[in-house]
Amino acid sequence: MSRQAEPSDARIDTEPLFTALADTARAADAQLPDTGVGRDLERRLSPPFVRLSTYRKLHPGPLEEIVFYDHPSGYTRAHNSMLWLAENQDIPTANAPVAPPLTPLTPLTFPPIPKAAPRH
Repeated sequence: MSRQAEPSDARIDTEPLFTALADTARAADAQLPDTGVGRDLERRLSPPFVRLSTYRKLHPGPLEEIVFYDHPSGYTRAHNSMLWLAENQDIPTANAPVAPPLTPLTPLTFPPIPKAAPRH
């Protein structure tokens, strides 16, 4: 007979994992592998959390974009936005002005709640 998992059994300390994944420290040159991308790029790709805008091509080829990326490239997104805007100039919201700043809301007021009659 198997034992049911208790809620306390499911608690896992995830803080060390997220701390490690958020690490942006670059590895020393002696620790870097030679993957063929060049020493400078190897340094920039060495942290567990890579902050690098150039790791992705801005304008990859169509097949490259489909095979290697899970979302459109920056070029494709900007290009599609400009095409949509050019095709939809007659839609009033396509060139909508920026909304004015929000004004403070008027507080809600409610009628008083009648007191209940005492029970006997």
